[in-house]
Amino acid sequence: MKSETSVIGKLRKVITPQDDRFRFKLYVFLVCLGISIFLWFLIALSKESVSTLEYPIRYTNMPEDMMMVNHPDSTLTFRVASGGFEMITLKYLSRRKPIDIDLSNLNLEEKAGYFTATFSTSRLSKELLAKNKFSEELVSISPENLYFRFEPLVGKKVPVIPNLTLSFQGLYRLSDSVRANPDSVLVVGARQMLDQIRFVETEDKAVKNISGPMKVMADIRSPELNGQLKMVPQQVELTINAEKFTEATIELEVETEQNDVRVKTFPERVKVTYLVALKNYNRIDAGMFRAIVSIPQDQSISQVPVKIVARPSFTEITKIEPEQVEYLVLSND
Repeated sequence: MKSETSVIGKLRKVITPQDDRFRFKLYVFLVCLGISIFLWFLIALSKESVSTLEYPIRYTNMPEDMMMVNHPDSTLTFRVASGGFEMITLKYLSRRKPIDIDLSNLNLEEKAGYFTATFSTSRLSKELLAKNKFSEELVSISPENLYFRFEPLVGKKVPVIPNLTLSFQGLYRLSDSVRANPDSVLVVGARQMLDQIRFVETEDKAVKNISGPMKVMADIRSPELNGQLKMVPQQVELTINAEKFTEATIELEVETEQNDVRVKTFPERVKVTYLVALKNYNRIDAGMFRAIVSIPQDQSISQVPVKIVARPSFTEITKIEPEQVEYLVLSND
């Protein structure tokens, strides 16, 4: 305990000295220490050192009618010999802008349907030194060469599939499928990518409170292929054929799905309620509908559901009465 007390007392004496002479000596010592550190720092920074710097690459002027199908390096690493002051400025105090690499003058060589080229990064050294305006020696650049692989662009026409979420007012409904104009687009890209494309979709779009025919514009959704495909056009016009529907009913005889079983249902007919556009109302005929039941192997089940297996494409079934019927198997053929 005594030793701890003596140590704490000495520390307090150094931190808050009471003796003026001691305080003066302490201040002189600290000033000299600071000057020594500063001089050492200047000497250290004046010495030349080698450091690494990374610069992002920006590729410009892609060869016409070509698409890059490989993934060349996105950064260049430079080993630079320079004085300490310049290196600190370059690494920590300056903004490193991307290095532009012009691809328009590449010497392309064709091989097996592809075009390849090599770019030597050594030609960038003078540009880098001039751009940064400081005296230094460039030791090396990595990678030494950039390799490119291109494929000629081709076009393929594919159909457009509308991708809409629709909601209608009252009894308005679609009287026909949504149509795109144009109904197909030209997809431009590398052949190996186009082989995967069978169709394109429009972007998701919600159209609400529809109360009649209307047209909307929709962007084409680009396939998930790193944005390397182009669409022509990039937008289509969608026609929503909406009309006011009316409600109608029709009675249908219940049929059985199995032809080898004679069955009597109770009731023998069901009432079907459907929606139909006013313009198509007079086109409806009972023969366009068909209601059936499927008799289960377990005939202890007394009721079976009625299914509508045929109806006009321009109608919408809203109700079947009754939804289930009882049956009696008369004979097996």
